[in-house]
Amino acid sequence: MLAANRQIIDLVVHLCNTCLGGVIMPTSNPRINIVCEQRLYYEISNIAKAERTSLSAVVLSLIREALELREDQALASIADKRAKTFERSSALKFEQVFDE
Repeated sequence: MLAANRQIIDLVVHLCNTCLGGVIMPTSNPRINIVCEQRLYYEISNIAKAERTSLSAVVLSLIREALELREDQALASIADKRAKTFERSSALKFEQVFDE
């Protein structure tokens, strides 16, 4: 009996669970573990409390925002390079593009 209980406990420990509205739900999403400074943890914790959400949800949101900003910066860099070589005389007119 003890061996069976130990196997169940081991299984539960190894399952990744997310708590959503008081309901524990298994999830198969990949995990990232991070170590951060105390001040950063405190700030993330304050945001989570203010938004009444989990630390994971706050960090995921911040990561998404950071990735979007990086993408915006990369696209802005491409646009700047293209703007430097743009010649209005060789650009297509509206009617040529939209066949009107």
